[in-house]
Amino acid sequence: MATYASRADVVLAAGGEARLLQITDFDGDGLEDSGIVTDAVDEAEAQINTYARKRFATPFDPVPESIRRLAANLAVYVLKARRDALTESDDRLQDARLDWLAMLANGKVDPGISPAPAASPHNAPSTTDRPSSKAISRENLEGFS
Repeated sequence: MATYASRADVVLAAGGEARLLQITDFDGDGLEDSGIVTDAVDEAEAQINTYARKRFATPFDPVPESIRRLAANLAVYVLKARRDALTESDDRLQDARLDWLAMLANGKVDPGISPAPAASPHNAPSTTDRPSSKAISRENLEGFS
């Protein structure tokens, strides 16, 4: 279920309807294949969430502008990859997008909304009480060299 980017966002990221049609018409009938854009946006959203959930509750709601644009661009990359139509420029841009996602996951950039989205429950610190029988002592370490 595509929520981060609309079809219109993907059209814009692709460079217009004609360019989007070139990468979405697999059967050659001159029409965009059914569900292909939604599927590509879903794939892009899953990739974004994989990184973002380290710091934020996902899916984003509301969707920040930076995430919306990123999802549309990632979807176009997915569509081009499926058509074996990627260029070196596409690959460089994709590397930059993945670098940005890594920085998002590491807290070096934020998604650009105020207030910041909720923190991810996956990022909560955890502690474990150690039983006293596992405490390190001279007696417990006897025999180790």
